[in-house]
Order: sequence, then C-alpha cells, then structure tokens
Amino acid sequence: MHPTPKSCAPLTQEQQAVYLPEFENSFEIEWFSVAKDRLMSESVGESAHSKLETLFKLSTADSERPNIAENHVAFPMHPLQAKAWRKSDDYAAMGCDMVDLNTSSGGWRATSSTRAIYHPDMPGCSRFHSLSN
Repeated sequence: MHPTPKSCAPLTQEQQAVYLPEFENSFEIEWFSVAKDRLMSESVGESAHSKLETLFKLSTADSERPNIAENHVAFPMHPLQAKAWRKSDDYAAMGCDMVDLNTSSGGWRATSSTRAIYHPDMPGCSRFHSLSN
C-alpha cells in the first residue's frame, strides 16, 4: 500500500491545474542531450537510444531541432523534473555529459499517474527514470 496514494504535495494549485490528469491539460516537455554511455534503460526490442532519437524527431520541428553531439542522445524531461534538475548538484556534476537543449515540445499529458506521460500523436506512453553519475 502506498503511504500517500493521491498526494499532490509539493505541487502548488497552479501546478496541479497544469500537470494533474484530472484537469486534462497538456504541457511541454523539455529536452536535454545526454552522453549515450550515461543513459541506463530497460528497453525491449528497439534500443532506447533509437526510441529517444525517434521521439525527438517526431516531437520537434526540423527548423527548431538543435544539433546533438554524435556520442549524445536526446533526453526528455517533465518540466518540473527539468526545473529541479537544473538546480541540482548532480546536473552540475554531469558537466558536458548533459546539455540543456533549450527546446521543448507540447501536447503531453499525464496519465492516471503523474509519473507517466503520453502524447496522443506519439507512439506509446513514456516513462523516464534516472541517469547514472
């Protein structure tokens, strides 16, 4: 049993209105690039790198898509996760292994869990975990 099954803490009322599934709003995810050897995944079938590259191409217009280093792959983050990540010591410690692309893509929504998001025009749901230090 989860100790707080539907807790909305620490979200503000405004954040709840944007990010909780009950409000049926969409939001933009933010994109970073991460060194491929720092990415851990549990991908079945197609590689995680390939899935992320496809998702990035489908999510961003050609004219708005920044170039990514050969040894990096695009990595999406929920806007609240990205905000916290940018302030973290872990982000600073990543150095050039992680780059903020200053690019976002809209139309994403929370599923019944705020930890998983989906886009009605993208293949499958997306749930992202962590990076190794």
